[in-house]
Amino acid sequence: MITRPLSLLFCIVFCFPLLMMGQDATLRGRVYNSISNESIPFAVVVLKNGTSNYPATADAEGVFQIVVPKPGLYNLEAVAVGFKPY
Repeated sequence: MITRPLSLLFCIVFCFPLLMMGQDATLRGRVYNSISNESIPFAVVVLKNGTSNYPATADAEGVFQIVVPKPGLYNLEAVAVGFKPY
């Protein structure tokens, strides 16, 4: 029967994207000195897309995590004492 493959195709094409809409993305990274490769603790990292900012503070090892609730194009900025903003 052709009904079963069409039902499966319908679910893949229309239902799967609806399920994915509710998923948040997580951006994880590490802020470090590119010359010495040492972590930069407690740097402020901000993900910007023009209308929204998503800030995070790196931990003692320079590791940060930002939850991004919507897809789009973003700029990432890192600021720390003693360093130029990047």
